[in-house]
Amino acid sequence: MIKRKGVGRRRRRTYSIFGNTITLKFADGKTERFVFFVQPEKDGKPISQYIQIGDRNSYVDNDR
Repeated sequence: MIKRKGVGRRRRRTYSIFGNTITLKFADGKTERFVFFVQPEKDGKPISQYIQIGDRNSYVDNDR
């Protein structure tokens, strides 16, 4: 399981990843869960830059 905390403007939030589920917890007590996975290539190996959270696909730019 991966757990992280973030502090923004007047907000505290955490997330945890367990298996293929990401759980987001917000300061107001709200909790949301989404499917989470790394997109695979044709050979089945994961492409670490392409992730999916819920129904959204994202690209992570590792060059920053």
